[in-house]
Amino acid sequence: MSSQRKIKNYMDRKDLLISNYKELKDSFKEEAEREAYENLFYILLKLDEFVYEYNVIKSYLQSKGEDSTEKNKKLLEEVQTKIDDIEKVIYLNDLFEVEPKFTIYRKNLNDNAQEGGKIIYGFEHQNKKLAWKFLDDRIFELRKQVS
Repeated sequence: MSSQRKIKNYMDRKDLLISNYKELKDSFKEEAEREAYENLFYILLKLDEFVYEYNVIKSYLQSKGEDSTEKNKKLLEEVQTKIDDIEKVIYLNDLFEVEPKFTIYRKNLNDNAQEGGKIIYGFEHQNKKLAWKFLDDRIFELRKQVS
């Protein structure tokens, strides 16, 4: 598969996952649920935006073989620890009980981010002059850009 088609498929899949993820907000039909979980939904969405970017970078470094350097390894571990700490205090399990699909979409987004890092590395490997151009800023983001 050509690089451009691979990138397009990746971006289309990501856009679909984001749309599906955002539609989960409509899962809170009862007013009590909406009041209790709508703010938590937005907090989780913001967290997942950062986690997505982190996972793309982590996958890129892994593909490049630079995730095990002392500096990168320590930095990746520190960021992961912060993510874990935040997830513990925002009552994710309560949200997941109301809408179990969150766990599925978060896993799919994680897989998509890992694919993004590999695509970036593969593209740069084939196009040495474009190293660190990262194809498109959207590759890192868990949000659709307005065109």
